[in-house]
Amino acid sequence: MQTSTLALSTAVSLALGALTLSACGDPVGPAPSSKAPVTIGVSMGFSGGLASTTQDLRAAVRMAEHHINASGGILGGRPVSFDIVDDNSNADVNTGSGVLLRVADGLVAKQTIGMLGPVGSGQVAALGDWIAANQRVVISPSATADSLTASGSFSGFFFRTAPPDSRQVKALVNILKNGPRGTFANSTTTCKRLGIFSTQGPYQQGLKDGLKAAWLAEGGGTTVSAFEPPSSETSGSNFATEVAFLKGKGVDCLAVLAYESGASAFLRTLATTEEAVFNGLQLRVGPEALYSTKFIQAANQNIGTASKPAGNFVGAVPAPDASRTAYNHWLSVLSGYDPATVAAGKSASFFASTYDAAILMALAAHQSKGAQGPALRDALRAVASGGDAYTPLTLPDAIRAISDGGNVNYDGASGDCDFDAKGDVVTGFQVWRVETDQLVITRAIKAGELQ
Repeated sequence: MQTSTLALSTAVSLALGALTLSACGDPVGPAPSSKAPVTIGVSMGFSGGLASTTQDLRAAVRMAEHHINASGGILGGRPVSFDIVDDNSNADVNTGSGVLLRVADGLVAKQTIGMLGPVGSGQVAALGDWIAANQRVVISPSATADSLTASGSFSGFFFRTAPPDSRQVKALVNILKNGPRGTFANSTTTCKRLGIFSTQGPYQQGLKDGLKAAWLAEGGGTTVSAFEPPSSETSGSNFATEVAFLKGKGVDCLAVLAYESGASAFLRTLATTEEAVFNGLQLRVGPEALYSTKFIQAANQNIGTASKPAGNFVGAVPAPDASRTAYNHWLSVLSGYDPATVAAGKSASFFASTYDAAILMALAAHQSKGAQGPALRDALRAVASGGDAYTPLTLPDAIRAISDGGNVNYDGASGDCDFDAKGDVVTGFQVWRVETDQLVITRAIKAGELQ
C-alpha cells in the first residue's frame, strides 16, 4: 500500500497539537462542540469472566474517540461519542434476564450507530440472530472463534479486527515445533506427544479442535486431549480430574486453552499435585487470552512449590508488525497520551485492534453519512480497502478525503484492516514468554508464515 501523499504536517498538527493532558494524565479533548454528537455503541464486560481484559480495551476506545474529535470530528464537524456499556460478560439472550440482549437492545434504543464489541466469542455467537434480524453492523476487536464467520449467520453484518483462531492455532504449532525463540531446530528439544486441556465455550472448543487438526497435519505426533470440565470454569474447580488424566500419558508438551481463571487454576493444581509431570514438560503454551499479567498473578500467587505454575509459559498474541509505517504512525499519536496508560495498553491483548475497530466504525459512519444497516456495512468495507492508504497519523486527511468524495483505505495499528468476504482480517503474531513474572516478547511470526 502507498501512504497518502497529503502532507503529514497537517495531520500531526490536528491529531497531536489539539491533544493535552489533564493533571491526572488523562486525555483532554478540544473544546466541546455545539453540534450533536454521533454516538456509536460499545458492549464490553467490565464485570464477570472477561473483566480482566476489558479495562485496557476501554482505554483504547477512549483514545480513538479523542483522536477522532481532535481531528475535527465527522459529518461536518460533529464529535463522536462512544457509549460504552457493561454487558457483564454475559452470553444469555434466551431469557428476559439476559444482560447481553438488554445491552444490545438498549444501544439500538439510544439510536447509536453500529456496535463495537462484544469481547467474547460466545457473546457474539449468542447475538447472531439478533445481528442479522436487526441488520446491525457489529465489529469485535477480540472475538476470534472460527465458527463466528464460518456459520454465515450474520448476513454480512459482523466484522472483526482480530484474526480468527484458525491462524492462531498455526502460530501455536509454529511455537511447538520451533520453540519460543525459534531455536528448537538447532537442538535436541522437540515436542512429540501433545496434551491439550480446554474449558468449555466456542472459543476454547474451536482452539482445541483446530490445534489437534493442525498438530496432526504437521506430523507433530500423538495428541492426547484432556476432557472438558462438566461445568463453567468460573465454578471454582481445581481440575484435579483433568490433571490426573494427563499422568502416565507421556506428554512432553501441553496446550492450555482457557481463559485466565480456568488456566491458572489448572496450572496451579498440576504444579502442586503432579510436580514431576509439570517439570517434565518441555513447553506449556496457550492463546492470546492469557497474555496478561493478571494470568501470571492468578497462577503464581501464594504457591508453595519451587516451580511457578506460570513460569516459562509461552503463547501467541495477534500483534502489529513493528516495521510497518502505520504502526509507527500510531505510536506517534499515542505519544501524546498518559505514558502509563499507553504502556499498559501496548502490553495487553487486542489494544491495537480495539483502537482500529473504533476508528473504522467512525470512518464508516462518516462514509455512510450516518446511515445504518446495509449502507453502514458497505461503508465499513469501503473505508477498510480500495482507496488511498491513510494511517492513524493521517486520520484528519482521511476524514477530509471522505468529505470530498474520495476513496479511503485505512491502514491501521494492528494491520492493514482489509476485510475478506467473511469479515475477517489477516495479521501476524508475536510469541511471548513468562520470564521472572513478566511478559517478554521473544520473536515475531509474520502473516505470510501462517498460510
